[in-house]
Amino acid sequence: MLLHDSRKVGTYDTEPERTRLQIQHISQWLKENPNVNANSDFGNLLFFLRSCKYDLERTKKKIKHFYQMRAERVEWFAYRDPFLPEIHELLKLGVFLPVDGVDSKNRKVVIIRAAAHDPKLHSQNNVFKVNQSKT
Repeated sequence: MLLHDSRKVGTYDTEPERTRLQIQHISQWLKENPNVNANSDFGNLLFFLRSCKYDLERTKKKIKHFYQMRAERVEWFAYRDPFLPEIHELLKLGVFLPVDGVDSKNRKVVIIRAAAHDPKLHSQNNVFKVNQSKT
C-alpha cells in the first residue's frame, strides 16, 4: 500500500515509524471519508502532515479544507496552462519566484512580488493560478 514510499520519511522526520503510522491513519481516515476526495499518495499525505507539524487532527482539517476549497473554487485550479497568454505574462513578470533548494529548516522559499503585476490587467484568479503552480 504505502510502504514502498515510506523510505522517504527518514530524510524528513526524526521518528520515521511514528510518521508511517500517522500516514496510515490519515489514509484510513480518507477511506472512511470518501467525500473528502483527496489525493492519498504517500508524498501528498506527508506534505500535509509535515505542514501541520505532525498533528493528526490539524492535518485532517487542513486536507479537508484544501480539497473543499479546490472543489468550490474551480477557477483557481482549472486552465493553468503556463502557455495561456494571461498566465504566461504573469510568469514572465515574476510575481512568484521559487528559490532553488530549501532553507536551513528544510522549507521551500518563494519570493512573492505582489506589485510586479497590474491588477487592472491581470485577474486575481490568474494570480492564484500562478501561485498554485509555482513549485
